[in-house]
Amino acid sequence: MTSFLRPYTTRVDNSFDKKRIKDYIITIQCSLDGFSYSVFDETIATFIVLEHYNIIKQDACIEQVIDEFQERKNIKLQEYKRAIILIDNTLNTFVPANFFLNKHKDDFMRFLNLSDDDSFILTDYIARVDINNIFAINKSDGIYLNNLPENVTTAHASSVMINSLINENLNRNHDLRVFVNVKNENFELVIMNGCILMFHNYFRYKTTEDFVYFLIFATSQFNIDNETVPLYFLGQIENTSKILELCSRYFRDIRFMRKPVEIQLTKDLEEEPYHQHYIIYNAIKCEL
Repeated sequence: MTSFLRPYTTRVDNSFDKKRIKDYIITIQCSLDGFSYSVFDETIATFIVLEHYNIIKQDACIEQVIDEFQERKNIKLQEYKRAIILIDNTLNTFVPANFFLNKHKDDFMRFLNLSDDDSFILTDYIARVDINNIFAINKSDGIYLNNLPENVTTAHASSVMINSLINENLNRNHDLRVFVNVKNENFELVIMNGCILMFHNYFRYKTTEDFVYFLIFATSQFNIDNETVPLYFLGQIENTSKILELCSRYFRDIRFMRKPVEIQLTKDLEEEPYHQHYIIYNAIKCEL
């Protein structure tokens, strides 16, 4: 069997027990170059496993990656109480519910050049802001996901992020905030006014200067005051990053997303920066 996964980070608490798999919720996050998963033990309301793999063959399909993962662990997804699969790509767009018709979801994506004849279109509904997130994946991946057992659900990673940020900002009235989700070759920018979603988009970058240029350009369109409006980072970024160093010249209030008290992690998982796993930890709370 061809191997597509190379272990990168492994945090498994001693309490993990295959015999209790029906008490666990697994969340899997699939991107072009990475595969992450967490395991949540409902009996103690605590995350007990966090692992990340690099995908060494970028054209590997989701079925191949998940099949290898199941074989490595000798556990099938249907054995868990729940399994959540998050699609982490940039092939998505948000459409207000008033303008959305399910029969035209393909048309939205084609108009934006986000899909083609080999695409499978899925949607998430985010009730808090009454919008639909339409996203595309490879057709073979879509058919595979569509035929998984009933305990497995699929959502887009950006839906989880937006839904979680809205929930965290419900009590902030007209309070501007900027959120940046850093990835390998692009970053995801979200601007919120209280719990109102004002802007969401992706920006590709090659250099640190590219990153900061696009960030400044986008925030300036909303007259963001770089002296007072906080800039929150999540995703693949360290506190020693050159991106942070350059951003600090233009934005006074830079922060990382902080773990709320209701998210419980084992001691081993606490050693991993929370902001880097924000989406995978928040997925179980989202109703999409």
